[in-house]
Amino acid sequence: MHAFIDDTKASISRAADLLDLGMYREAMAVIESLPDDLRPVSAARRIFVRAATGLGRWREALEEAKTLRDGNQADRAEAARAFQSLAAEACNRGREEDAGHLVKAAMRTRLEQLDEILVDERFPEKFREKLARKWR
Repeated sequence: MHAFIDDTKASISRAADLLDLGMYREAMAVIESLPDDLRPVSAARRIFVRAATGLGRWREALEEAKTLRDGNQADRAEAARAFQSLAAEACNRGREEDAGHLVKAAMRTRLEQLDEILVDERFPEKFREKLARKWR
């Protein structure tokens, strides 16, 4: 049993390393290969949400972000980043109202996220200026 736990930690660590290299698909494959009872581990969920966001698996990213937003500080930070990425995608698809809701979700999850959103060039400048006027 002890070796199994070590293998799981190694797998989560390996997935994190792949994610850091921008290898979203490979990181996702490692997380998805974890046993069902270990996929809910916070570290695995954080990797999953980042990989899902990076792969454009928006629905999965949104659902995971909603789960993580009530977790520990690291969970909330990852959830807020996911909400930010989802907001940027919505904004760029012309869905400004949805983007606004997602920005609010990011800020409710982690107030400091607004600072990152205001300098995130994935958002059109007009959108960021409007946010700055409203929230600063």
